[in-house]
Amino acid sequence: GDIDVQGGTPPISIANGDLTPGVVDDTDFGLVTNNTFKINTYTIFNNDPNDNLTITDINFVIGSDGEFVMDNLPVFPTVIVPGGNITFDVVFFPTTNVVYNAIVNIDNTDDTPYQFAITGQGADIVVGDDIMITQYYSGFSGTDNWIEIKNISGVTIGAGTYILAMYDQNAIPNIASQVPTASEVIPAMGIDEVLLFRNSLAIIPSSGHIGGATQIITPVCNFDGNDVILISTTDDNTCYGNRQDIIGDVSVPVNAWGIDATYIKGGCATELPHADYVESDWIEIFPLIDVNNADPNTNLALGTQVVGATEFDGTNWSNLVSDRSRSVIFTQSFDHANQTIYACNLTVNNNAEIVFNSNSLTTNSIVVYGDLTIETNGSLTIGDTESLVTLDPNATLESITKIERSNTLYNLHDNTYWSSPVHGAQIQSIFVSVNPDRIFEYRPGATNPIYDIPGYENYIHWFNYPSGSMTTGFGYAAEGPAAPVDADDFYITPFGHTISFSGIPNNGEISLNVYYKGGPDQGLENDNFNLIGNPYPTAIDIESFLINNTVVNEIALWTHSDPISGGSGGEFTDADYVIYNQGGSSEPSGSVSNNIGSGQGFMTRTIADGNVNFFNNFKMIDANNQFFKSENSKKGSINKDIEKDRLWLKLSDGQRSRSNIMIGFLDKATDGIDNYYDSYGFNSEKAVNLYSKISESDSKFLIQGLGTFSEDKKVDLGIENKNTGTLKISIVGIEGALKDADIFLVDNLLGITHNLKGSDYLFEQTTTGETPNRFTLQFAGAALEIDNFEKDNEFSIVNTIDGFNINASKVVTKVKVYDMLGRIIVNDNPNKQSFSLKVDNIKAGTVLVIESTIDNGAILSKKAIRY
Repeated sequence: GDIDVQGGTPPISIANGDLTPGVVDDTDFGLVTNNTFKINTYTIFNNDPNDNLTITDINFVIGSDGEFVMDNLPVFPTVIVPGGNITFDVVFFPTTNVVYNAIVNIDNTDDTPYQFAITGQGADIVVGDDIMITQYYSGFSGTDNWIEIKNISGVTIGAGTYILAMYDQNAIPNIASQVPTASEVIPAMGIDEVLLFRNSLAIIPSSGHIGGATQIITPVCNFDGNDVILISTTDDNTCYGNRQDIIGDVSVPVNAWGIDATYIKGGCATELPHADYVESDWIEIFPLIDVNNADPNTNLALGTQVVGATEFDGTNWSNLVSDRSRSVIFTQSFDHANQTIYACNLTVNNNAEIVFNSNSLTTNSIVVYGDLTIETNGSLTIGDTESLVTLDPNATLESITKIERSNTLYNLHDNTYWSSPVHGAQIQSIFVSVNPDRIFEYRPGATNPIYDIPGYENYIHWFNYPSGSMTTGFGYAAEGPAAPVDADDFYITPFGHTISFSGIPNNGEISLNVYYKGGPDQGLENDNFNLIGNPYPTAIDIESFLINNTVVNEIALWTHSDPISGGSGGEFTDADYVIYNQGGSSEPSGSVSNNIGSGQGFMTRTIADGNVNFFNNFKMIDANNQFFKSENSKKGSINKDIEKDRLWLKLSDGQRSRSNIMIGFLDKATDGIDNYYDSYGFNSEKAVNLYSKISESDSKFLIQGLGTFSEDKKVDLGIENKNTGTLKISIVGIEGALKDADIFLVDNLLGITHNLKGSDYLFEQTTTGETPNRFTLQFAGAALEIDNFEKDNEFSIVNTIDGFNINASKVVTKVKVYDMLGRIIVNDNPNKQSFSLKVDNIKAGTVLVIESTIDNGAILSKKAIRY
């Protein structure tokens, strides 16, 4: 049409139907002090060179807020000649601190109706844009208090122009008419200068973690978290009314808003002063230690503050080093991950190819607190041990590529548990080099008829899954990719299987319905296990997962650190499952971390119906180093635990078979069965199996949590073994109070009490099967009760010059003599009631155990001292 409405200085056309008010065309009135007014003038032009334009009315659309009023309107109808114009005013008169909106309507003969939106916000006071508070810090000591301010005026500010003031909690109810509790004249400030005010006793943050701003000691910093700090032009009872910026809640009753806290202004919130304290105008930095340890070249550090985004070209930063308060722009392509990068919002520029990858040499992260934008032909690839950590569950994210690498594979049939860190991953696209017949999903509650035969109980829930979507949060198993192998399918050159996931990174809450059969697993059942997986492109914290998912009592991480035994029919050892519950891991601290790597699938055992949930607060920064990737799984482990009272034992046969258990004494556990502290792991028939017992249960526990440690507690231990031979029980980890306690292993079969801290316990296992109460673990030294038998109705042992004479009431078919380390000294088959044992090579005073098998099958063990 020929009607044109303009506003602003210089005038800018306002399109018909424009519902997005802006400052430049005066459709956004901005902040206006309550009970005052602001007038904006608009001009209507007739651009038709030949015909008149008639305006029949100017008004507001029904529903517009009444704080907007028309003024200086012409008499209607009014005619605008060709090339002519008229003006009218809109008056904004706010009364409260809210946003007001209206729609202007212009009825005319050219383009009826002509409409556009206007807006404005009321405020107690409208501040300037010369100076602002940029950071607040209240440390745990009560005296490490700091306030940072910055000159944003673009010119030098003269000394005494502004005042830094503090109102304590007692002054807040009458703050509008009160003299501040403490005040400090702000000295002259150069362009963009930052000043730092502190308590006289403040020492944290220390040198090296604080910017170079001038520090000023002031009583204003004697605040304690429920006070108000502001910048004003006066320091008398008009101080609050003349405020230019403020931090602190002035509501009554007074709220404790800033105790042990730090707040900063930045691009993810605002970089302007405000007349009123609104929490969303500030970025809270948690934990405080992040400021205590800050790089002084970042805004996070007190004494440093720059405005605007910072750009990274792969080598240099344009506007100081990034931190979580500011936006980051990747401007140029680069291929390295030599630092962790924090950003409130992250943008990858057009054509910039970012490969954040160190080839497993670092665990650095890109941490984004807001949105991830990737412009045309830009790309972002995250390496195997690197992470993308997105922390806003409502953020807008764009597609990335995440590289994942398995543990070292030795055999074509090595299985790895995977989970997708991005939306929409397709099995056939991800595992392109894997035989489709050797890709699997786990369906608890369903039976695969292929494996529904004796001896395959642990395989009945596995089903081939050659193609289809990888459901977010679930796990999948894939064998190794095609590569040269020998006759037993061992790879000629072992390698890690590298795959790439491309898509929108998973973020925010993810909920999965998991299977529970209605009762606990028994015997060799593993029916309540579900194969799920870490859904994020960063590590997650195991303990956070367990605490927040009460339907799960343990997880099982498949490490396959022992090679498969060989050939297509080869087997893995079940000891390669690491079990983890809220008490800790079946493996010692330091050998496993409390993190599950990105892309890793894992088993969970359910104890109730319900869902498993993942949340952003499970995510870990700089900790993506545990996908059980051989040597990398033990480098740079992150374990945030304060040491607990825990002990790890290992039973081994000296070959590839082993079994680890953990005994923990925990404040939240009891000596009975606790769902979240007692776990029996992945049930199977192992070559060797060490387990602990709880009196009211027949289960075999790999992790047992008991109540607070005391020396009188005892733990029953059992063993299972498929083969005979020498076995060994060792302490492989110890923490907390147990470091200073005695630890004894009582062999209830041989009657031996052995100090495990002194040495490992070796013993000969002459039979196969299960011995459920073979050992007792105790922490007080029990009397050895050494018997020097002179005579016994059934069995007597008498010292001789070179050994012992044995007399029994029945035929002794076998006899073994052990020393206190469980080593066999004598192994004989006398088949007599009376016989001699020669032990002249044993020195006097040695305690020995004589184990005799009677012809009725009974086994009798007696202790004797060699004289």
